Amino acid sequence: MKRIVLISLLATAVSVMAFVGCERETIDPTEGQPQRADDSLINQQSDTTIPDPSIMEFPSRTDYLVESVSWFQDSTNYHNNIYEYNSQNQLIRKIGTGKYVEQGQVRESRGESIYNYTNGRVTSITYNNLSNPQQQPRTDFFYYDEYGRLIHNGVLYYGYHNGRMDSIYYESSYSYSILEYDEHGNVVRQNFYYADLDENNQPTGSYHFTQAREYEYGTGLRPDFSLDYLFGYDPISGQGTTYFNAVRMLSPNCLTFYSIGPETWEYEYNEYGLPITMYYQFADVVPVNHPVYRFTYRHK
Repeated sequence: MKRIVLISLLATAVSVMAFVGCERETIDPTEGQPQRADDSLINQQSDTTIPDPSIMEFPSRTDYLVESVSWFQDSTNYHNNIYEYNSQNQLIRKIGTGKYVEQGQVRESRGESIYNYTNGRVTSITYNNLSNPQQQPRTDFFYYDEYGRLIHNGVLYYGYHNGRMDSIYYESSYSYSILEYDEHGNVVRQNFYYADLDENNQPTGSYHFTQAREYEYGTGLRPDFSLDYLFGYDPISGQGTTYFNAVRMLSPNCLTFYSIGPETWEYEYNEYGLPITMYYQFADVVPVNHPVYRFTYRHK
């Protein structure tokens, strides 16, 4: 994303958060210095005492890292991801290979994601299309506050309360959502609010509730890529970087139900409670090009 776009996004997001009142921390990526933004609508105080917003720990989960994720429909449509880690168990590279059908032709796909670190946090991910070397690489950037907490990626901005991420601001739509957690640390509800606009389609400073989205989980453990702090990104191909992935990646258990659609997931687990297969379905539609995902692991 180009610098000028980041500056524009940040300026708008700060103005949006100014409409909502308690103190929440944000950061200007062009300056690299923390600043304050009021956020009164939520009427909460931003927590600054917990340096790491990690989810609850499960010993068996944190002993194993994902080594590969793959799916296979047939010899013309499959994909495999291999994950590479350094000696500190940090994910440094994802290599994806496979085949797909486009306009009646079987094509090969090969790409890589490079994870770049600063002070132990991923600050950018560069995507290279190795099957088309002429295509320019794309880089996504991630920004943190002085406590190492993710506060911004893409068009999303994150707020914290009591050491836990509890609000997501959407720069492009003058909206935000508030997260609710269960006793296990899973996000079970997301309440959306949208800004009231004047006759010029500008925010008036008030917001109204629009909808709630609900989530359910199984007892199995979400796979570990050593990226729990980077909840705005899902390293499984096809998941990308959206608010939905933030909900999924914040929760320690495997997501089984999402109320919009609805969408459902089914899993098989190994003896450590980690998924070895994942089957996705949207509403009552039989999945097309959504075969079973298969996971393998390596011990740390």
